[in-house]
Amino acid sequence: MTAKTRKIAVFVGSIRKQSINLKLAKTIEQSILSEVIFEYIPILNLPIYNQDLEYEPLTEVIELKNKIINANSILFVTPEHNRSIPSALKNAIDWASRPWGANSWENKTAAIIGASPSPLGASLAQYHLRNILSALGMTVMPKPEMLLQCHDNIFDSTSLLINEENTLNFIKTWSKEYLKWINKN
Repeated sequence: MTAKTRKIAVFVGSIRKQSINLKLAKTIEQSILSEVIFEYIPILNLPIYNQDLEYEPLTEVIELKNKIINANSILFVTPEHNRSIPSALKNAIDWASRPWGANSWENKTAAIIGASPSPLGASLAQYHLRNILSALGMTVMPKPEMLLQCHDNIFDSTSLLINEENTLNFIKTWSKEYLKWINKN
């Protein structure tokens, strides 16, 4: 399998139109575009998880599970909400892990990154998400971690970083490490 045929399912925890985490994901995509295919997975259209519905899942849930199953790796790009992950992301994780015995996350490789205006750079959300993914049987890239303090004004109209050479170099370095990691797993 060539690197370009590797598909990365990207889950952006923020559903905001001008999400800095979506912009971060796009910056990473641009830095490794020639190596992999990014598929952004919509999470806003999912109903709130309800165990009564898991044996008769809606089309959106079936599509979500299939996209995860068909991906070579998963990239979570998330902000921090109340020291945890956003509810829309948790909802998607719950749907894809159910029903019992049909966990779409099992044995998938993943990486977690995040940006926040906070000096902690979504670190608590990443820590919490790492625990959730471990419980679901995923292998999460251990290092390097990416805990970015970001603001909307550091991105241009195409969602790429501007005037932030050190941050951009860090993102490119992280992206190369992520490629190495998914290629060996």
